[in-house]
Amino acid sequence: MNFAEPTNAVTVAVVEDDPRFSQRLLSALRSAPGIRCAGLCSTRADALARLPAWKPNVVLLDLDLGAGCDGLDILPALLHQLPDTKFLVLTVVDDPAAIFRAAQLGAFGYLRKSLPLAELPAAILEVQDGLPRFSPEVLRLIWQSFRNPPPDRQERNKLSPREAELLEFLAQGYERKELATRFNLSPETIKAHIRNIHHKLHVTDTQAAVRKVYPAKRFRLLPRWMRGGDPVR
Repeated sequence: MNFAEPTNAVTVAVVEDDPRFSQRLLSALRSAPGIRCAGLCSTRADALARLPAWKPNVVLLDLDLGAGCDGLDILPALLHQLPDTKFLVLTVVDDPAAIFRAAQLGAFGYLRKSLPLAELPAAILEVQDGLPRFSPEVLRLIWQSFRNPPPDRQERNKLSPREAELLEFLAQGYERKELATRFNLSPETIKAHIRNIHHKLHVTDTQAAVRKVYPAKRFRLLPRWMRGGDPVR
């Protein structure tokens, strides 16, 4: 007996170059209720050519596509053609910079391949419903990256207490407009404080100031939205 496929099934495509892992992945997806597997792309060229025609709801994207090809390199072009598709990174890479870059480029989640495949369908359905999904190990790295490491006391002591406080917020990704509101200061006063910070630390921009006072910080400046808020317009 043939059963009609549910009309509300989530269509999923896979971009993965490891044939053994991709077959396990496809098998798990095809047996999952509520999910329809559109197909597999094993190369960058395949993904760019086939995904726009398939129009999947969710794409599982590997970062290492072989021959030095980073899966994130094709993400902007694919999102331009598929603005309603959610891209969920599925990789062995757990470098904090890669996680940050994936989110910055528009990925909707970041999962490690160590995730049990039985949990993957639920993650896909959550992403389709608009809930970003991260592996526990990835969440741990994100959380650690949000916490500023101890400052270089010698460099920080060059600043006044207010300047040091402002730089700490800048290191967390706050923008000047937010700081003006938070400290009840005019934008011009905030700019003056930042100029003083640059002068005292002998740097020419805020990123360099952050690196000098927080040399152990993984990221340069974390965008405001990465910490749960909306970007300032």
